[in-house]
Amino acid sequence: MLKRTARQGPPSRNDEAPADQPQSVPAHSSEAGPSGRHHSSGTASDMQRQNVTLLTWNVWFEEDVALEERMAAIGQTVRDRGYPDVLLFQEMTPRIHRIMSAASWSQHYRTTDPPYNMAYFTSMFTKKDSVKCTMGPCEQMYPTSNMARGLRLMRGTMGGHEVLVATTHLESPLGNHDLRSSERRSQLKQAFTWMQNEEGVSNCILAGDLNWNTQDGEPPLPTCWHDAWSMLRPGDTGLTYDKATNPMLGVRPTKWGRRLDRILCKLSSLRLQHIEMVGRQQIPGALRHKQERNKSISELPVLPSDHYGLFLELSPTSS
Repeated sequence: MLKRTARQGPPSRNDEAPADQPQSVPAHSSEAGPSGRHHSSGTASDMQRQNVTLLTWNVWFEEDVALEERMAAIGQTVRDRGYPDVLLFQEMTPRIHRIMSAASWSQHYRTTDPPYNMAYFTSMFTKKDSVKCTMGPCEQMYPTSNMARGLRLMRGTMGGHEVLVATTHLESPLGNHDLRSSERRSQLKQAFTWMQNEEGVSNCILAGDLNWNTQDGEPPLPTCWHDAWSMLRPGDTGLTYDKATNPMLGVRPTKWGRRLDRILCKLSSLRLQHIEMVGRQQIPGALRHKQERNKSISELPVLPSDHYGLFLELSPTSS
């Protein structure tokens, strides 16, 4: 059984990796889900549904860039995806947590409390009328982390299935001179060990910002674990942080991009149904003023985060 612990960690990071070319759209859109499917808005009948949905997103701890507008756009994405059963956020700050907790959409959810004396952290939101928690959420810190990184885990039932869900933000690179690859591999292995110690649950999901670089090699997945993006979108690079496509980062002709954010699954009564990136739309009227290396100031459009999020839908194996 995991117990919750917390340590102060530096807010340093050198995360790098996003996806398809962003497009400018209205901040408020219909609640159509992927492929035109429409989802419910949190009614009691959700408790009877069989599909399970999840959203993971590094929300970017930069509070000086259109924070209210960005958090509103993330909330709109939650609505547009029909209020997913579980929301997993990385780079949450106490201020971001307060903004989200005060938003109308969050009334559909239970949320983890911000840890004491930490600049940023992970948070888990579970939907009140579709998720019954039987263990947690709780957190265990990685012994190899110098950045207060850990695994946040919850066990519960949703859509008639018992599911173990965890989120993590693995160690960030400190530049090309120190990629921290060995720390990330060690932390990911530790996360799998902790999850596999929870007996009697056959549906397991680990999602979050893994900070995975190409130099890290293939993730050390245990037997029967799969990468949801690779399974559902083979051949799609799935870059969730990409300087070549995200105009908020300053678009430039570069091949630099990373698939930092991933959803890893071991499933039994559920199967992979649909996955997509979210947060690729520019927020109308929001601007970022970025100082370039030559000291000039660039005026850039704003997206919900410097990362794109991942929305996953699972369906029963019998359907």
